[in-house]
Parts: sequence; structure tokens; C-alpha cells
Amino acid sequence: MNGSILINKNNLISNLSEIKKFSPESKVMSMIKSDAYGHGILEVAHLLKKSDAFAVATIEEATYLRNNNIDKEIVCLQGFSNSNEYKYCSENNIRPVIHDLSQLKIIENTTLDKNIKLWIKIDTGMNRLGFHSSDFQTVFQKCKIISDHVGIMTHLACADENKDDFSNKQINILQDIINKENIEHSIFNSAGTIKYSKKYNNSLNWIRPGLVLYGVNPCNSSNKINVKPVMTLTAPVVSIKTCKKDESIGYGHTYKVKNDTRIAAVGIGYGDGIPRRLSNIGKVFFEGNEIRKSLEAGIRPGLPQLVDANAIIKIFKTQGTLFGIMAGLFFLIPISLSNLKLFGSKNKWVNLLCFWVGILIFDIVVAI
Repeated sequence: MNGSILINKNNLISNLSEIKKFSPESKVMSMIKSDAYGHGILEVAHLLKKSDAFAVATIEEATYLRNNNIDKEIVCLQGFSNSNEYKYCSENNIRPVIHDLSQLKIIENTTLDKNIKLWIKIDTGMNRLGFHSSDFQTVFQKCKIISDHVGIMTHLACADENKDDFSNKQINILQDIINKENIEHSIFNSAGTIKYSKKYNNSLNWIRPGLVLYGVNPCNSSNKINVKPVMTLTAPVVSIKTCKKDESIGYGHTYKVKNDTRIAAVGIGYGDGIPRRLSNIGKVFFEGNEIRKSLEAGIRPGLPQLVDANAIIKIFKTQGTLFGIMAGLFFLIPISLSNLKLFGSKNKWVNLLCFWVGILIFDIVVAI
């Protein structure tokens, strides 16, 4: 038996209910981009029916949902890059995000047969996508010509930081615009929803839960929310042996046993996307009890589905199988090659390169 992934449907649905408690009158734009953070975009879309909309990164993801009969409103965070994509959005109830002047030129030079809903993104300090706040009125007026539904959004840069003195500055910038234009607005990601959304509890506000839907609280323990892990990594114990005192285990002999110790080898390793950097720092549990933190990967060959980012390893035995949950904000373990569609590439060599770049990024983060 190889490793595999289990998805807890009930926990996913419960997590959506928990996040809605922070701002019950607000609408929910559930983040299901990147294959729903590795949880399966179609499966998650079917389960999160109580969302008001789904958010994806690319037109390709939106098209995939439509082709598979997902009819709920879809927000495309990268928006469109040409007139054909722009037309496709209007014809398929896809609400693109406008964040660049090139998109305004497409709007001006393209005639639509159907109305389209739009989001305008304002860069309030994240310094990624978005217009400067001083350009909002110009962009807004151009968008109003072709759309009866124009909203405004931004993205908080530091909401998940313990000492966050920047989010309120970003919120105030957007609030100044909202005060002048009574329009739909979306400010809060997972951390922002938990910490700041309660005073924006109204029908014009959209929250954008991502990590928290899948059981990860991005805030510290003082900002509590009752969410449960959705993803479980499973792998069998393939061997149990005894190591004598002062013997070492695995590559580099980085772990030495202090006493005669029984060692369980788990059937998952580097070929499955578990970086060697996890050796001696990963937490391992058996039947609810923590075992020594050797976690020396590289036990066997094989390629079960890889684990999405954000996890703590928790292993327990049921019917002879070890189950593990992976979370942790810096675990940049890439999604399996079959699911990886970075930049929309269908070239296996490009995907393979992206796969190893993901592992390299993880190693750099852990090394720091």
C-alpha cells in the first residue's frame, strides 16, 4: 500500500460555517484556486454550496469549473488578458478582477453581447496587483460604462502577523473610497476575516476565506476559530526494527538513538515530495501520542498524491495504516504533477521544473 490523501468532507463544510460566524451578513467568496489548495477543485466546489461565489486564479480554472457544470458565480483573480477571455467571462457568469491598464484597453476595444460583473483591485500596500487608489475614479467610471455591477477589492499584506500595524492603514484607504461610493467591497482574506471583519458585517461586504476553509488558522492562538484539518496524508508502516543505543538513522546519520529503540519505517519519502529538510523537525504521532521527531524521509520509492502546503504531520494507526495530516504555513510542498498547471502549461517538462522549484523554495525557507 502506498501513501494516499483523505479529505474530510464534514470538516470542510463545518469550516465554512465557522468562518461565516465572524461576519454573518457578509457574502462569502470561497477560495478554490490551485486545485482548492490541493484538495480537489471540483470536489470542493460541490461541497461548498453555501458559498456566494468561488474564486480562482486563472481563466483556465474558471473554464474547467464551467465545463464540469459548476454554475455558481466565479471570480477570476488574475482577470482576462485578451478580448476572447473577456468575452468568455461575460458569457459564462465569470467576474474578472481588473488590476492593470492593459485590461482597460481590452474593455474599450471590445464589444460585449452580454453584461458583465467586474471587480476593481486597488493596491493599498501589498505592491503586487492593483491600481493606485488615486486612479480609482478613472478606472471606476470606465468600468461603469459597460457594467452595472462593479466592486472594489484589495489584499491585506500583514493580517496574519502577530504585530500587525499595517492592515488598518490598508483598510482605511479602501474605506475612504467606500464612503464615497456605496459599492460592493472585498478586503478580508482568512486572517483579515478573523481579526477585522466584524465591523464590516453587511451585505455589500465579501470575505475571501482561503487557508481557514481547509483547517489552518493563519493567526496566533489569541485569535481563535474552531476549524478542523480537512486533508489527511496516509502511509503504512512497512517495517519495524530495533536500533541499539548510539546507533544512527538515515541519510547523514542526523538522528542518534539514546537508548535501545524500536524504529518504524513509514512508506513515504522524498519521491513523494517530503523534503529532507523535514528530518528531525517534523512531528509524528502514533495513536495520539507523539513519537521522536526523526522523520527521516526517503524510506521507499513511489509517488502517491503529494500534499498541499500548510500542515503539521500527525500520524495514527487505523486498521494497520498510518494517517498523517500536513499543515504549517511554510511547508511549500508542491502539488502532484498531474494537478500542477502553473501558468497554464501542459508541458510535462515545465511542470517538472516548477515541481523542483517548489521544493527548492521550501528548503530555502526552512534554512532561513
